[in-house]
Amino acid sequence: MEDIFANTKDFLEGSPACRQGMECLNDGAKISIVLEPNFICELKKSKDTYSLEKASSHRDSDVVLRIHPDALKHFLAKDFSNLSDLGIEIIKEIFVGRIHLQVVAKSRQLVQKGYLKLPLAAGAPFLSYLASLGLNRMTKIFQWIEVLRKKGR
Repeated sequence: MEDIFANTKDFLEGSPACRQGMECLNDGAKISIVLEPNFICELKKSKDTYSLEKASSHRDSDVVLRIHPDALKHFLAKDFSNLSDLGIEIIKEIFVGRIHLQVVAKSRQLVQKGYLKLPLAAGAPFLSYLASLGLNRMTKIFQWIEVLRKKGR
């Protein structure tokens, strides 16, 4: 499990796409990442830096991503140079069930912590992909977030 953690940490802290995404978030943003089997990590933004650390729970997180080992291998094998490509792949993995997204924070908190800047920062290809899924307006994105939030309760 240590190798998986180290590789995931290198990917999340070193990828240009991940850096671009984390720059959108405000201090205090916390994303829990649960690697199979129940190995919990926390990606935190603090003082304009971010890091992935081991965690004992995902109690205080804004978002929880449970990543299937096959999805993790897929991400670690690719070189994502931009946020758009990474975002599209994450959404695809959510829809095929290899990533389970649980939104814990309320919509207002997500806005305050900068999460809703991510689609705009990802740009036109990502926004077009969301539109192809019927998520073509912020109201639709908020509705989807609320469905995910309620599902995670």
